[in-house]
Amino acid sequence: MLSIGVANVIPSALMVSNGKGGVLKTSLAANLAGLAAASGWRVLAVDLDPQGNLAGDLGALDRSDGGAALLRSLAEQAPLEPLRSIRPNLDLVAGGPRTGDLTGELSRAAMAGKVVHGWLERTLVPLAGAYDLMVFDCPPGEALIHTLALTAAHYVLIPTQPDLASIHGLGAVFGRLLEVRSSTNPHIEVLGVVVGPVGTTSTAIVRDTRATLADILGEAVPVFDPTIRLAQAAAVHCRERGLLAHEYEAAAGAAAPWWQRRGSAERGPSFSSAAAGLAEDYHRLADAILGAFSARQHELAATVGVA
Repeated sequence: MLSIGVANVIPSALMVSNGKGGVLKTSLAANLAGLAAASGWRVLAVDLDPQGNLAGDLGALDRSDGGAALLRSLAEQAPLEPLRSIRPNLDLVAGGPRTGDLTGELSRAAMAGKVVHGWLERTLVPLAGAYDLMVFDCPPGEALIHTLALTAAHYVLIPTQPDLASIHGLGAVFGRLLEVRSSTNPHIEVLGVVVGPVGTTSTAIVRDTRATLADILGEAVPVFDPTIRLAQAAAVHCRERGLLAHEYEAAAGAAAPWWQRRGSAERGPSFSSAAAGLAEDYHRLADAILGAFSARQHELAATVGVA
């Protein structure tokens, strides 16, 4: 792990967050982690969301403890043991209902005079040397959990849909980021913004959304060019089957065409015609995000070398 000499920053940690739900947050975290791992990166996915959907997206619900290990580690300083080898090179810290108890633990500890903002950093730093990338999937609300994640992470990735509610949710993340930057983590920065899901023919909407984001964010925060298409059937199938987009594409390619299965007693699962396009979107987006991440890591390393 790259060290930049700041105790409360994990330079390999990337937080995926928006103040509004339903903006591809968990799907983006899962597919980014999975594609990075498939490319040879050592990845730890950390689910901080009480909904616990990250384990489902990765097909690991049967191994999930609902966030119990994470809560115990944060509240009691117990060593954290991730779920190993969810995919080759990919480990998981599961979230779920027990993660929902974390807000209460944080509030009680803070009222007792304890400093809680560094709990996540304290838990993950012993693991950080084993990974090239940590991806935090954060809930849309839960300000205390966001503070923990923003204090531990070095980067924030913000997905947004092209609607005002989602863009306002993006603004909420920025507000918390500025608060944390002025207090517990001066090095937190936005790696970029992701737009989706959008229809493949919605070019005017995408153009207008990018213009709106540029007005809000300025030139300092990039909006990644690749977008994620609106492919509802494929997205539902992926979550139901615990498959990432590229895995769903592979399964679709291996399945017999529907007309060969018509009338068969065992038809097998159906697949969306958007499988290949959705997988390509995530591949292109992951390449852009990981490229930006790597560039920033090299810049940090050069800065440390100069210092």
